[in-house]
Amino acid sequence: MGNSGKLRIAVVVMLVIAAACRRGEDSRQLAALDKALQAGVITKSEYDAKKSALAQLAALEKARDAGVLTPAEYQDRKQKLTAVAPLPALAEETPASPAAAGPAPAPAAAPALTPVAAAAGGVRQEHIFDSHLNLNAYDVTVPANWKFNGIYVPGSSCVQIPFPVFRMYSPDGLTEIRRLPRFDWSWSTGKFKGQQQSDCLDLKQDMSAQEFLKYLIGMMQVAYIRDYPIPQEAIDAQQKVFEQTNKAMAASAAQLDKMNASLAVMKNQPKNQPATQHGSLAAAIAEYRNGTFTIEEEISVRLMCMHAPINFGPDRDAFTESCNATVRIVRAPKGQLDAVMAQTQKAGAVENPEWASKYLDYMAAVAKARSDQMFRDSNARMQAQHDEFERAQAVRAQQHQQFLATMQEGTNRSMARAAEAANSRHAIAQDWCDYALDRQTVTGPGGTVKISNAYNQTWTDGSGNYYQTNDPNTNPNGYLSGNWTLTTQVHGDGTAK
Repeated sequence: MGNSGKLRIAVVVMLVIAAACRRGEDSRQLAALDKALQAGVITKSEYDAKKSALAQLAALEKARDAGVLTPAEYQDRKQKLTAVAPLPALAEETPASPAAAGPAPAPAAAPALTPVAAAAGGVRQEHIFDSHLNLNAYDVTVPANWKFNGIYVPGSSCVQIPFPVFRMYSPDGLTEIRRLPRFDWSWSTGKFKGQQQSDCLDLKQDMSAQEFLKYLIGMMQVAYIRDYPIPQEAIDAQQKVFEQTNKAMAASAAQLDKMNASLAVMKNQPKNQPATQHGSLAAAIAEYRNGTFTIEEEISVRLMCMHAPINFGPDRDAFTESCNATVRIVRAPKGQLDAVMAQTQKAGAVENPEWASKYLDYMAAVAKARSDQMFRDSNARMQAQHDEFERAQAVRAQQHQQFLATMQEGTNRSMARAAEAANSRHAIAQDWCDYALDRQTVTGPGGTVKISNAYNQTWTDGSGNYYQTNDPNTNPNGYLSGNWTLTTQVHGDGTAK
């Protein structure tokens, strides 16, 4: 058994022990609530709120025991929970003697499973399948008894990066986690702009995740309640990715500058400006009504942008920028959101590495085709501008391997068509010769020969002897000595008809 398996067993044992230790306390608190309700000390709505808080508190303790929450996070969420619905205090009990205890009461019926408890009841694995590559694109962790729907989207015309879209939700449908379709947009300050596509947002500006979140909340028509803090480790992790990416792109631009410096026609060109990536994270709590239920939801946004300067042609010093925003929503009935978030922190999609590798190969092929098209467009523009001709030559030199491959493919096709036409004309000429000389060309075990065309069938014994007939039912085998084979009629030059 691996370490991960031993760890899961240890976690289960810890949860079972913790649940057993708390079961008595929960029962006493429920009994105290029942007495308070019967005595008129609390109202029915207060009773329901406090009973729900007990269930949420149990879920928080399970999350703490499983390591999902730190002790500090547990205490913070417990304080928030008990501040909303204070739990009844328990009086100290002294154990009764066996004789005085009397008959044991019948066990109470198990309470209905709340959305919070349902989220804490284990998980299962679902998959989002890519039928194009015939692989699971994403592995999705889902609470065990929740329902799940998910698909894979191969990017948009603005950002050609794939993403998952899914929804997982509790049996009553009030508690759920959603990964929305990614929001993509792009723009350029250059003269040559592509047509705006319907699968991209009509935005022409950079913005922070916080700004996009406000924009999104307005689109969703939900009530903004407050900002939700982003863990510093998540911010640091995103920034580290940006730094690594920007470092690699700066090295690529420096390498291109070095190559330009070695070319006489390019050594006076300005330095290439590297592309850069940046972005931010943001989250907020919002509310809306679902019938008679007030639903709370945490909306989190991860926003990333790529700024790409244009380093050549008439658009030099302009730039293109592409942005995308990934949105995840966790929602639950009011008062239950914190506990649901604690229990579902590990719920979500993880990219399959094998699929990612094959998808990158596919994207590289697409990018090459797009690069070839950009090269052809660049050539067309440069032909119209004499002062850009020398620089255009250098660009073509950098990509000559791709250009030569394209040209060679076209040449090969042209030569193949020419050879096919020549062969066709040669075959027709030989057929006319056969026709003029009242002969036909046949091939068989004895080779290809020309023979009289007065007969439809020609047999050969492979030794230079031929037998001809117009009767399709005639077979010389058994009548003539030797092994006779029916020949095949071909063109006058010996090629098959």
